[in-house]
Amino acid sequence: MSELPQSRLARLQYFEAHYGLWQTNAVNVGISAATALSVKNATTACRAGFDSMMVARNAAKAATLNFYNLNNTLVDLGRGVISTIKSFAESTSNPNVYVLADINPPAPPSPVPAPSTPLEFTGSVSPDGVVTLAWRPESSGPSSGVFFLLERKKIGEANYSVLGATMERNYMDPDADIGSGPVQYRVRAVRGNLTSAWTQPIVFNFGGGGGGGFTVSAVAEDGGGVKMAA
Repeated sequence: MSELPQSRLARLQYFEAHYGLWQTNAVNVGISAATALSVKNATTACRAGFDSMMVARNAAKAATLNFYNLNNTLVDLGRGVISTIKSFAESTSNPNVYVLADINPPAPPSPVPAPSTPLEFTGSVSPDGVVTLAWRPESSGPSSGVFFLLERKKIGEANYSVLGATMERNYMDPDADIGSGPVQYRVRAVRGNLTSAWTQPIVFNFGGGGGGGFTVSAVAEDGGGVKMAA
């Protein structure tokens, strides 16, 4: 086991506790008086160095705290000035203000991407022929300002026609014309002049089953489908 403690301060305290005894009992412990005096002098110098270090350390802490406080004051003031300059540049529509002040102008807004194609497009039909369509909007990406456009194509029509638009997640078509054969539906998301791709169509074949019932001639490829209401 080592005689001396591990830490520097504990070692200093060790010699402070021993050098007096060594001076008194120098001859009896096998050291010279000069050696004992050297230990005393070194211990005294070490204590003075430690005290000086603590004074400097405390002063450094105080100086650091003072700098932090002064920096916070400066930053709060500076932020207010920068905000005022930017407001002035915006209100005067003068980009040269940013040049004169040597501050960064605001970055141009990032273009908003087109909305994503709705998911899980499904449909159901009631006994009296009312079609209800439903879908799930893509969860990723911005959703502000998005609405959904629905189109329908009946038998004999070469093109789809607009059925309606909604910001909801479902839509009801009360006029699907039972007995008219296949009726197709599709939906896409719209934001401004940007649109998503159309969903795979859902097709109801009215009157296609025995006894005038409803049959499904196709289902959406993205996992959607159709069902018959009781």
